[in-house]
Amino acid sequence: MIGQVLPRGSSVRGLLYYLFTEGQAGEKGLESAHSDPRVIASWDGAPQQLQPPVCGGKRDFAALTGRLTEPLLALEMTAAELKKAKPVFHLTVAAAKDPDTGDLVDRYLTDEQWADIAGEYMHRLGLARRGDEQQAVRWVAIRHADDHVHIVATLARQDGRRPRLSNDRYRSREASRFIEDKYGLRVTSAASRTGRPPTSRAEGRKHATTAARRRAAGRPAPAAPDREVLRRQVRVAAAGATSLPDFLARLRADGLLVRERFSTVNAGDITGYAVALPDKYDGVGKPIFFGGGKLAPDLTLPKLQRRWRLIASPDGPSTDRGWSTAPPGCAGSSSATRDPRQASDGRTDRFGLTAAERLRIWEQASEAAAAAAEQIAASVAADPAAAADAAWAASDFLAAAGRVVEGRRGGPLTTAAEQYDQAARELFGGLPQPTAAGHGLRSAGRLLLAARVAKPSENAQLLRLLAQLAALADAVTRLRETQQRAAQAAAARAAAEQLHAAVRRHQDGGVLGGAQPLASARRGSAQRVFTATAATPATGRR
Repeated sequence: MIGQVLPRGSSVRGLLYYLFTEGQAGEKGLESAHSDPRVIASWDGAPQQLQPPVCGGKRDFAALTGRLTEPLLALEMTAAELKKAKPVFHLTVAAAKDPDTGDLVDRYLTDEQWADIAGEYMHRLGLARRGDEQQAVRWVAIRHADDHVHIVATLARQDGRRPRLSNDRYRSREASRFIEDKYGLRVTSAASRTGRPPTSRAEGRKHATTAARRRAAGRPAPAAPDREVLRRQVRVAAAGATSLPDFLARLRADGLLVRERFSTVNAGDITGYAVALPDKYDGVGKPIFFGGGKLAPDLTLPKLQRRWRLIASPDGPSTDRGWSTAPPGCAGSSSATRDPRQASDGRTDRFGLTAAERLRIWEQASEAAAAAAEQIAASVAADPAAAADAAWAASDFLAAAGRVVEGRRGGPLTTAAEQYDQAARELFGGLPQPTAAGHGLRSAGRLLLAARVAKPSENAQLLRLLAQLAALADAVTRLRETQQRAAQAAAARAAAEQLHAAVRRHQDGGVLGGAQPLASARRGSAQRVFTATAATPATGRR
């Protein structure tokens, strides 16, 4: 059972009109099929008396709207204040479906059972507790499909007070677990706060409209909704950065608008940030900014700063397998004269790297992925918590690999990185203890970004890296399954399947590389990135 709290609104009648509109998905603005819509439960226990009558071939919502909004009148708010407050609460409660086929896996529930379920959700959300129905908020449950119901409520109690509504999404999850146990339904994942803020329906519709308009004009369509595009770019910048100034510079170099939030206590201190696409504006022509926390839980500035402090710390993670982040031929590498493959005539490419240095970057990336997969696999049975840092670091590493191989518009590797994202984080926003395997992945990811692109001559190295990434995702899948984190295991499994498919396509002659560089840079800039990263201790295996 899945309860989803949807964005609040200001029009009861508008929402009722949508829920009672009949038709197939895609018709009349419907996102799913609607048939035989009806009120099956209400705050007063008399849903049959609240059915909107049909007058002249159309439903009349005046009576139902009036009954639901009566408590709002007692608040004595103006129309403008009500519109700003958005007092219309909307919750969907749906039975579980197979994620691959979309078929219903829970048994069919009657109207009476759905009515009981709706009442339980309202009770556990604290909006209409059992025994307090005559004083609590007014609400109705509407059913227009076999597999789900909608609950509509106005956020004003009948006794004139405003309801307390906090942590409604997590209380909804608690109600789901109770209903699953009571009715013997499939157990869904517990709330873990590992997911990322979803793209809203409005954002999805805006993206679809923009994409259709640009295709009609013969212009390239955006790769994804704005929030998802920004999440990709910010994660890549975070994967390559070692400090706040470096992070902000990378965001701007990647073409994003950046707005810092400054402390009101300590002048000059940056306490947060927000990013926007340079060509996307709201209705009044202003850029649409998203804060880091609106993109992903681990992209908030405090969590990024903790990561950078670990990078700068001289007491960072280490291992007896110590390896150098410096590439062959660079200062700090002791193997340049021992490996004939590392011979170089000193010529550099447009990113300031020699052929030997590029080879070492790819080798180190594969070695870091292999070391992390090995460490995670070894920790699954003995100490799963010890694998948390490597699992988290793998998210940045995958994002970096996707950007280097596929560029901004993405591809299968970028898709795998996005699918893996939820599997990376710890429960309830926790930050894992740093480990050598995690540090090695992050260091290798920063070096990989210095390569900027995957060249056709590097196909063998790319294939090896893809195979190691698939093995890494497999290891994280087993880790999350052992920890009984179903949603995270599913995310890691989807990423692993995407990566295995990419390996097969690449072996069959498919092309994954050919991406454009991250940003225009003059000759030698990549070498400076390389040198700065090489100064950071890293770990892995030979």
